[in-house]
Amino acid sequence: MESEKLTPWNLRSLLIIMILCGSLVNGAFTVVQDTWISVLLMAVIYLPAILIYCRICTLFPEEDLFGIMEVLFGRIGSVLFVLPMTCYALTVTALQLRNFTEFTVVIALKNTPPIPIMIVLILTVLYLAKQGFFVLGRWSTIVCIVISMNIIFTILFSLNIMDMSHILPVMNHTPGAVLSNSFALGSIAVGETVMMMVILCNRKKERSAYRIYLPGVILGVCLFALVILRNIFILGADLENSAKFSTYMAVRIIEVGSFFERIESSISFVYILLGITKMALFLSGATMGISKLLRVDDYKKLLVPTGLLTLAIGALVFNNAFEMFDLVWVYQYAAIPFQLLIPAAIWIGAEIKAPKPSAG
Repeated sequence: MESEKLTPWNLRSLLIIMILCGSLVNGAFTVVQDTWISVLLMAVIYLPAILIYCRICTLFPEEDLFGIMEVLFGRIGSVLFVLPMTCYALTVTALQLRNFTEFTVVIALKNTPPIPIMIVLILTVLYLAKQGFFVLGRWSTIVCIVISMNIIFTILFSLNIMDMSHILPVMNHTPGAVLSNSFALGSIAVGETVMMMVILCNRKKERSAYRIYLPGVILGVCLFALVILRNIFILGADLENSAKFSTYMAVRIIEVGSFFERIESSISFVYILLGITKMALFLSGATMGISKLLRVDDYKKLLVPTGLLTLAIGALVFNNAFEMFDLVWVYQYAAIPFQLLIPAAIWIGAEIKAPKPSAG
């Protein structure tokens, strides 16, 4: 555990970043002008899972996710939980690595082989992860400020080209379609915050997990919805739906006077910051799981081998951006055991075995 504790805003910033990362996968936006409603509903649909994560961290405030598993189920029994969660963290890191590589290739470096870009990204992620959770938390706060300012400024600079009628008709899709889209988006944007349980033990002791988690998720979802509304107002529902990277497309239209034109490079920069931060957390989580399985005390010793394994998986996970978007529809169901079922089992075990407060 880190000797220095993270502030609530460090942790909330990391939550916001993880949620905003979901805005990259525009292929999951299937209800066009109603997408902002789906985004807002994510927090409601995944609220039970979020409350489970908070309760687990409340019952064991000084243990990370994998430490809690070992306390509850013993060294042998915990393998049944540590192994799948480690594989999940490793897979998500690889998927994120390839997602941001495809984004870079499509919008800036066409015809560039993905491997060199992946190597540069994973080296950056390894460097950040190597610094530890305290640095990651402070870095997240800085990134969150940069992202929030970017969203605010792009909205202000695009007011003259926005058309509010693009959002009409509201609820043009059936409630079932909106909820289905919300579940798919939420599996990436909100469900993946399950990995926050590896870092929440580094919070200041008097800080409630609920007061960190819930505001962070709410702020992240609201910012996500704001980004979607901005894109719809600028592009219109049809173009928003057809553009695979609609945020980049929307900001590309914005002109700031005669000097600042084509400010879409700011979006590319923001996306990369989002991806590096989220990957650093998941790579750290995957490495902590591997170190627990191998009985290595300092997980940082295994960061480089884990990073190389992530690079290998990322190179093979899919072939192009179209397969990346198609994978969302498989992922939303494949993630259920890791985002809900395993945490639910840990929660039940924690309620039974957690130390009870003394009566006196």
